[in-house]
Amino acid sequence: MDNYHDAHIEEEMLERYALNQLSEEQSAPLEEHLLVCSKCQDRLDAVDEYVQTMKQSLKDKPAAKGGHVFQKPRLALVFAGALAFAGALLVLPVRRIHMAPVDVRLHASRGGDSLPIVEAQSGAPLILHMDATEIVSSDVYSVEVVNARGKRVWRGSASPHANELSVEVSSDLQSGRYWIRLFDSSKPPVLIREYGLELN
Repeated sequence: MDNYHDAHIEEEMLERYALNQLSEEQSAPLEEHLLVCSKCQDRLDAVDEYVQTMKQSLKDKPAAKGGHVFQKPRLALVFAGALAFAGALLVLPVRRIHMAPVDVRLHASRGGDSLPIVEAQSGAPLILHMDATEIVSSDVYSVEVVNARGKRVWRGSASPHANELSVEVSSDLQSGRYWIRLFDSSKPPVLIREYGLELN
């Protein structure tokens, strides 16, 4: 399906997108739809979580003993399929652990202002600090991190403290440009501020 404006993205296409198996030409209309469709964003999050779970399961599962897997042709095919899937998962970024979080103070983007550049090792957790003055008062705010291609890569919530919002982004953000979007607690949520961020 090449046009996603009138219909949701097929499950197979979401899975191929999550595994980086689509060309740029195939990804472009899909990403345009993801920018405006929260349902497909949630489905993509579920696919990403499933992929990570499968990757961990394959990593933790002990190797088969004595070659019993190959006693029946059907089992051999299943084993071969599992190996192929594991190979595809290996090309995905590996989560880095035990990295100290980096404090980042964000300023709302205005016109052609340059984006703040954070000097940090790719994949380090970030603690984002946002000025909470002159924004709609709320007990809790929703925070989204969107990459340069419009794909949401992280979502969480933050509470104000002393005119500042702070939230830790544990996702492994690689080098590149991102947008941090701050929403109020109304239903549906309203975008009240947007920040630009560039990691290198």
